[in-house]
Amino acid sequence: MSRIPGSLGLSMQRGQMIPHRGPLCGFLPFSAADTPAVTPGPTGINDKAAAKANGKTEAKKDAKTTEEKNAETELDLLRRLYGTMKNSSNTKAYFSKVKKDKKTVWVYDTKEYIKDRKAFFGSTKDYEDYKKKANEDLDADNEKLRRYVDPPKAVRKKHVDWKNGQAVFYAWVKKKFEKDHGTKSEYSKIIKAQKSDKLKKALATVKKDYGKSFASGGFNPRPIKRPGGIYLLGTISEHAVGNAIDIESTKNPQIDTWRWNRIVAYTGKKASRSDLRTKWKSKDQKRAKEAYDAVKALNDEWVSKLEKAVKKLEEDAKKKAGAPKAAPKVDYLDRVIDADENLKRLKKQWVKKWKDGFFSLEWALVKELHEEAFDWGVHFNPPDLHHFEL
Repeated sequence: MSRIPGSLGLSMQRGQMIPHRGPLCGFLPFSAADTPAVTPGPTGINDKAAAKANGKTEAKKDAKTTEEKNAETELDLLRRLYGTMKNSSNTKAYFSKVKKDKKTVWVYDTKEYIKDRKAFFGSTKDYEDYKKKANEDLDADNEKLRRYVDPPKAVRKKHVDWKNGQAVFYAWVKKKFEKDHGTKSEYSKIIKAQKSDKLKKALATVKKDYGKSFASGGFNPRPIKRPGGIYLLGTISEHAVGNAIDIESTKNPQIDTWRWNRIVAYTGKKASRSDLRTKWKSKDQKRAKEAYDAVKALNDEWVSKLEKAVKKLEEDAKKKAGAPKAAPKVDYLDRVIDADENLKRLKKQWVKKWKDGFFSLEWALVKELHEEAFDWGVHFNPPDLHHFEL
């Protein structure tokens, strides 16, 4: 009787494949009770225990895939409704654009997002439970709270699923508030009031002592927001706790730090954020005034230098054209920008928008804010000229 080794776990006898114990050992007959079933596959034997374990592994893979799919849906919602989302340290974006088959598509870093979300909320189940309660907050009292939480109406009209995204956004903000102020704090009440009691009192004093009206606002239950519309999930803005206010924000912008440095270089004026911080933080109002004066001088020199450069080009053009003939219509500011490296880096659109000045607050108002112990965003990174917080 010849034995020809066959597939792993099998030998051949009289033209039939016979199972045996081991890949190449001699033929050892099995009893009917312990003869294993032969199935297709590398071992040729149906290992029920292995199949069961493999089923559990596949189930785990499916659960993980579901978690990632849900996270991707969530990130897509946040992107469409709010814009760029990054981690709390501003070092990692949760999605980005890439080129694929000659098309631009969004790629979502779900693994990083899930990892950070678990670190912030606990398990995925903890997060889902918390988000459910946050959504109940938003739905309560005829959805009154939804009116105060972004996205704004214009964005809501474009997305039928905006409420789902709002619940995610609000859950991140509310959780951070509770981490900082305790779970007993009723955050929804603060949102509806729009200001903390401390801010109301201080602002009332400022208005009374200043004696003039001014535009103010800025309460917004949101994470910290960087220039370019970048939200840092896991943080909370002072605007979200009712301790910050924006004053005359349309005339006094937040300026990217790199732009601030270019303005300083273009004007030749000194206005470093560290120096401004030291002076503003001083209880001596003369020192605080020095900080104000430095910003005012930076603004005034910016306006003056641009005006002079444009005027010179206009006069030169008129001389070349010959009096009394008028010079042809030319955008001389464009030429001024093209001729200066700092202005070119700032970009034409930005220079043209703020050519008439980016700072308009009076010292009389800023003085009262300093007296009420408001911190001024001028020394923040990035500098925020309209921002004052307690």
